[in-house]
Amino acid sequence: MKRPTEVVAFRADETLLKRIDNARKALGLSRGDWVREVIVTHLHEDDDQLELPTVIADLRQLIEQLDQAVQQLSTNQKRTLIILLTKIGGMDLNQAKEVARCKLSS
Repeated sequence: MKRPTEVVAFRADETLLKRIDNARKALGLSRGDWVREVIVTHLHEDDDQLELPTVIADLRQLIEQLDQAVQQLSTNQKRTLIILLTKIGGMDLNQAKEVARCKLSS
């Protein structure tokens, strides 16, 4: 089912018409078709640019969450090593902490 459309018109001076004609002829389009494509493309680019700050903010938040998760994993890994070295390996607590700090620090 076709929707009704509206005519959009504007006046252009000779210089602008020459630029439009040079661009449209290379693509084999009429003036109207070329101008319509330019406007549609421009509006889509504007929509994309409006979304970009939101996408960047979401990515920054995700990176922060992942960074916190990695830090927590690192802490848990060190704690686990200390427990293994002291409980199973019989190592002194201070020595076990030093080994974990030296071997698992990034």
